Amino acid sequence: MNVDVLHGLEVASDEEALRRLGGEAVARGWAREGYVEALLKREKEYPTGIAAAAARVALAHADPEWVVEPGLLAAALAVPVSFRRMEDPLQTIDVDTIFLMLIDKPEEHLTMLRQLVGLVQDPRFPAWRSALTAVLLEDLLAGKKLPG
Repeated sequence: MNVDVLHGLEVASDEEALRRLGGEAVARGWAREGYVEALLKREKEYPTGIAAAAARVALAHADPEWVVEPGLLAAALAVPVSFRRMEDPLQTIDVDTIFLMLIDKPEEHLTMLRQLVGLVQDPRFPAWRSALTAVLLEDLLAGKKLPG
């Protein structure tokens, strides 16, 4: 699975953030043309902002048909942006980290979702976020014991 982390992403809105991340996934060959539009449509129908114990994140994705190669693209935003809340779409939450899940098999969606929720509920997540790399993110998702 492809994994990468972008730091200091500067965006003005949730839509701009998803356009940038989705565009990056397409440019890398991880997703097909049309992925960005599918991602935005899904976000409107099923918001992805969540408040976890240690973080406020968005867990975005589009349907598997748009994915060429499975992956996870994380973005630590320079300034938080508002996303509608997953559990209450009428409310918004200021998100500082976005995880773009590129899942090509529907049965793997809940597994990755559980891994990410577990990660952001860990009280050490804010410290990890500032030093997050692709290797660290892979280790965290694999459940490796880490200092801190």
